[in-house]
Order: sequence, then C-alpha cells, then structure tokens
Amino acid sequence: IALSTYPIVIMHGILNSKRNMRFAEASLHEMYPDAYILNMEIGNGIFDSFLMTLNDQLEEFSNKIKNDKRLENGFVALCHSQGSILCRGYLQKYNNPPMKRLVTTAGIHAGFYCGNASACPNIGSWTTPYMDRIDEFMYGKGQYMLSAAGFWRSPYKLEQYKETSLYLADLNNEVKINFTYIERIKSLELFVMVGAVKDDIIRPWDTSLFNYYKPGSEFEMELMKDREVYTKLGLDYLDQQKKLIQIINNEFDHHDFWQENGQSWLMDNVYIYLQE
Repeated sequence: IALSTYPIVIMHGILNSKRNMRFAEASLHEMYPDAYILNMEIGNGIFDSFLMTLNDQLEEFSNKIKNDKRLENGFVALCHSQGSILCRGYLQKYNNPPMKRLVTTAGIHAGFYCGNASACPNIGSWTTPYMDRIDEFMYGKGQYMLSAAGFWRSPYKLEQYKETSLYLADLNNEVKINFTYIERIKSLELFVMVGAVKDDIIRPWDTSLFNYYKPGSEFEMELMKDREVYTKLGLDYLDQQKKLIQIINNEFDHHDFWQENGQSWLMDNVYIYLQE
C-alpha cells in the first residue's frame, strides 16, 4: 500500500471494454487505496474500439478527461495495446489537464503489420496472397472505417503509409516534425513501456518498445535507439534523463496484461511506476 500522488486513468485495448481492465483496476485500488481511478471506455467499448477511427476515439477520450474535475490537476495513465497510442495521442495533441506519467503494456507504438511472413492473430496465413489488396484497403477506405488502419504500417510500403496514415505517422513525427509533440513527450515524469516476448496478438511483439521491422523486411528488426523516431519524438531526451523505462516479460501473452493471473507480476514490476 502506498500513498498516491495523482489520479489514475486506465485505457483498454482493441476489441475490449473497461470490463477487461477490472482486475488491473482492483489491483491499483489495492496498491493505492486513496487514488481516484477512472477506468475509461470509449463509446460502447468492444465494437467502437474497432469500428471508430483512432482520431474519433481520441476526441472522446480527451473530452472525458477534460470533463472530469477530479483530473484537473493532472493524472497518470495505464494504457494497454491500442489504448497505449490513444493515451500517447492525448499527451501529444491535447494534454490539458496534463498527463504526468505514461505506463503502456503491449502498446502499438511503432505500428502493426501481419499477414505476409508473420501470420495475423486468430486468422492464420490465408491472407498472404491478398496482402496488396489488404494494404490498399488499409491505406484507403480503411483509414475512415477501422481503428486498426490508423496503426497499420507495412514495412514494404512505407511511403504509402506516410502519405495516407491519418494517425500513427503523424503521432510519430514521421511526415513532418511537430515540435509540440516533442515538448509534451519531454514533459513526462516517466514513460514506461512494457512488452511480452510471447505476445500472440501484436506484430511485431516489440512494437511495444518502439522497435519495428527494418524497411523492406519482416525478418530484421530495428531497435528504438536506431530508429528515427528516437530523436524525432524526444524519446532520446527522456532516455538520457533516465525517464524512459523498457520492461520485457518473457512469459506473458497479450491477454495476461489484463487477466487476473498477471496482476501479481504487474503490481511488483509495473504498477509501482504509476506513483512517485
């Protein structure tokens, strides 16, 4: 049990609802019994998390933060999967009231891509012959229809990604440099990224750590420090100030981050960073 400095906002992932984060919420109440905790939900939860664009979800997220008086002096955020780039979107685009700390689990920070060399989760490899059509949809109509299109980043079609992406390419300063984004990243007291080697949903698993496929490949990886985003987003500053922490779990799959069985490890190794 510890005293809390800030309220805590929880944001669930894609095809989830706030109900999926109930064990995380209970664990945080146990650790920080005096903390106000907002377990956020966008729209109707499961379906809107997939069928609303990320920009529309972000607008609702921001309005809920702004209209909650208990958050007016700032808050810390625990954000899972797709929720990680919603929370970071709030930080970079809105941040009033300010986000003080950002803790992300299995976040899609560097993008997502599957279906060619790596099978898509729960689908298999049948998509491989159709990847050009899938890319065409994701970089076309999909940008206005599905949240996943907002973070779809083919290592084979990076120019098309930069030209058409309505969310992640902007958020990661890949098209033009937004200095406000850099300053707001640098304003964090702490940015904690947690990834799981056995993650069975996000591709690649270590996009959660800002690593990603090398251009033109799904077999070679670029680490965060070797990627342009490291300096273009201000992550290098946080790293130099020892305010950027990467944590790797060797046992979890994607769902262990919000299921009951994962909470003990999360309380010991992750949730401790939400407060001073």
